[in-house]
Amino acid sequence: MNIRFKVLTLKLITTGFLLVAFSLFSKTFLISGFKEVEQEEVLSNTEVLLETFNSMISLPETMKLLNLDYFAFYNLKGEVISQRSYDRSLSKFTAFPTSIGRILQPGSKFFSFEKDEVSHKGVLKIPEGLLMFSVRPVHNSKSNGPPKGYVLMARTVGADVAKKISEITGRSVSFESPSAAAQLHGIDLQKKFAHIEVSNDTMLGMAVLTDFFNVPVSVIKTELPRKIMQIGKASYSKTMTFITTITILIALVMLH
Repeated sequence: MNIRFKVLTLKLITTGFLLVAFSLFSKTFLISGFKEVEQEEVLSNTEVLLETFNSMISLPETMKLLNLDYFAFYNLKGEVISQRSYDRSLSKFTAFPTSIGRILQPGSKFFSFEKDEVSHKGVLKIPEGLLMFSVRPVHNSKSNGPPKGYVLMARTVGADVAKKISEITGRSVSFESPSAAAQLHGIDLQKKFAHIEVSNDTMLGMAVLTDFFNVPVSVIKTELPRKIMQIGKASYSKTMTFITTITILIALVMLH
């Protein structure tokens, strides 16, 4: 074996090694970079869903437009003055759930407000379903002076709420129980947001909803296409095709 053949063989082996090394390096850092961007996009979209849901709770006017299921007045002690429950599916008034009465009891923190607080709002889980609610002090017509009592406005969180959020955000939205989300997707319910890779084309974004007592009661879920990762993989494929072609040409020149 002459020296020229040895040198040529060494150059080809070195070129092949460099090609493999560059391929692994590119795949590790290029694809991981696209993956980080994808995760940030999923988080951003999930945050928008949560903000949209919270805005529905924050604004009583919005709740009225969405049709209330439960409405009640309380005195300053938190005792019931009047309460109504309306079944929208049957279009008639029904018995007010005793489960709400067991939660909103006289002396509870629902009726305790700091100086700058204008409402208590959030979600509650009762046997009848998941509720979005707002408890606000009732003031005089000038909205000043000490409160005269309190008002509760609440509605059931169902498919119509998911549909409304979908219309606002342009994303598919559904609600899932915390236990199902933890079992099916393995998410940590102590973390506010989660992302799950379903397939090469789809990713799930999830936001954990906690109730007034900071207990997980539901999970907002949205399905998102993995466009960024698809672009990243396509870019990686094109880059490697170009580099491989150049390497082969260099090898042919060396052989010649």
